[in-house]
Amino acid sequence: MKKNVVVIAGGNSSEYGVSIKSGHHVFSEVDGERFNKYLMILRGREWQVDIDGKRYDVDKNDFSFTWEGRKIAFDFAYITIHGVPGENGMLQGYLDMMGVPYGCCNVLASALTFDKHTCNTYLKSYGVNVADSVMLIRGMAYDVNEIINEVGLPCFVKPNAEGSSFGVTKVKEAAQLEDALKKAFALCREVLIETFIDGTELTCGVVKAGD
Repeated sequence: MKKNVVVIAGGNSSEYGVSIKSGHHVFSEVDGERFNKYLMILRGREWQVDIDGKRYDVDKNDFSFTWEGRKIAFDFAYITIHGVPGENGMLQGYLDMMGVPYGCCNVLASALTFDKHTCNTYLKSYGVNVADSVMLIRGMAYDVNEIINEVGLPCFVKPNAEGSSFGVTKVKEAAQLEDALKKAFALCREVLIETFIDGTELTCGVVKAGD
């Protein structure tokens, strides 16, 4: 019997549209000969499975939906949500409670790495070199010159707990900092200003196979 695989896209962040595109791409790549594949669109409290343009509500009590008179439960979830709740551990926590395996890191790793300031602080405690930074909270008083003295120029201004596609500005002059902060604060109540590091950025994907 074929397993039921669901690709989850959407989410509640500014990267909703990006996630939808990612979800459709991943869904198209899932082998329909080996699996029964479904695409779920999540937005706030609306969780719906999209089948040929028609939407079917998800029962969050057991992570299933009803289609053509049949109740369909999912055996595996592939999360393609950018930002909340797919990158910060919330959705992973729900899936853990439902006993549904998923194709990404667990709650702790997701929550820790999604919050940039918390992740930097954690890494520093293990002696890992990270960029110097200043964290601001919406409504907090700040001095532009003090920030520049702390992190230098150029620097990056970014929402602390959002994805990385929106609200990020490379600031090259002190006069640009205020506008960059407004842009980031429009998306998140916490904003991180980090020292620019010149170099090559490397990404390493890690896949866990089995227990």
